[in-house]
Amino acid sequence: MILGPQLADVLRSLCADAADVFFPRIFQATAVLIAGYIVFLIMATRGLPRPEKHPTRPSLIRLTRDYWPGWVVLVAVAMGIAFTVPSLYLIRFTKHADFGGIATYWTGYAIMAFAFRLRTAALSQRVGRYRLIFCGLLFQGLGLWALIPVSASWHLLFSASLCGFGHALLFPSIVSLGSGTFPVRYRGSGTNLTLGCLDLGVGMSAPLLGKIIDLPAFDGVGFRQMFLVAGAMPLIVAAIWFLAKRHQVDSETQVVPTTETST
Repeated sequence: MILGPQLADVLRSLCADAADVFFPRIFQATAVLIAGYIVFLIMATRGLPRPEKHPTRPSLIRLTRDYWPGWVVLVAVAMGIAFTVPSLYLIRFTKHADFGGIATYWTGYAIMAFAFRLRTAALSQRVGRYRLIFCGLLFQGLGLWALIPVSASWHLLFSASLCGFGHALLFPSIVSLGSGTFPVRYRGSGTNLTLGCLDLGVGMSAPLLGKIIDLPAFDGVGFRQMFLVAGAMPLIVAAIWFLAKRHQVDSETQVVPTTETST
């Protein structure tokens, strides 16, 4: 997340005098990175034993019906909606407002998410994943709303920090809860279902949010109105999640016994 936008900005500056060269160069750079990824993947898995063959796995439809993870799929969709804005429409907004590229945003986003996860790796065992999801949705929604008053490039850091913080809370929690209802043997299918719902949120929201931007009522530049609508979606889901899960206790939560000493 950090290096990708930085690379794109460097290539854009190098191709400033030949705009039609930028996209071929960025696609070529992406192809090189993918090739490097494949090489590292082969090296990392070389010598590992082949997985044992198991009887035929039930269909994904049957697995989904039998082990449906519940409300967490709605959270995954909401996270997909929240992720659509910075990954797809933020560059259009910064170009329209002449704020430059999006490297500043993604650098702040990734640093916040990475640093928070390192500092609070066991937070789910103390607070519980249900509360983390609620807080993560709040931060994602507020982070998108923080884009509404942006008037300078560095203002993007406020939104990046909030959304990155929310991402750090949400992603591991929804993957864990979404796959946790599946037996260990089919845990990968549960993970795929959860991530598929995240992609569903992206696919559903991208054309709708783009339509808001392009509405004639906003002269085709309704970015701030789109931020308002997009930010409301995670907040609405947060309210639904709170009402549905406020009394539920997370099985991962560790109850630390208290000891009393007497003199």
